[in-house]
Amino acid sequence: MIEDLGKKYSKGDCQLGDIQLGKRIFECVEQTQSAQKGGNTHLGIILLLLPLIFGYSASKNARKVASELLESTNLSDSTYFYKALHASNLSYKKIDSELDIFNKDIEKYFEENPIS
Repeated sequence: MIEDLGKKYSKGDCQLGDIQLGKRIFECVEQTQSAQKGGNTHLGIILLLLPLIFGYSASKNARKVASELLESTNLSDSTYFYKALHASNLSYKKIDSELDIFNKDIEKYFEENPIS
């Protein structure tokens, strides 16, 4: 899927904002969880490879395109990134913070504090 989006981007058929990187990360985590019936979601490798796969499928200058993709992330990407973290069942102890992945009101937080 991300490779197809990279090819579309290289042809000018979509913009970086259309990629929805956060959503793609979340979908990969969900698919991995489903395929393995729980366990390691390979979150780290997903986070590393999705931008690189997009970059390599879009351009010979993969590093530049991957960097531009990361820089183009928005509020929706941040929200989906947090959903992906939560869906991956991280095992570390909860940190008492507004940005804690276990904060059920994270979408509201991002709406009130637009960061990505």
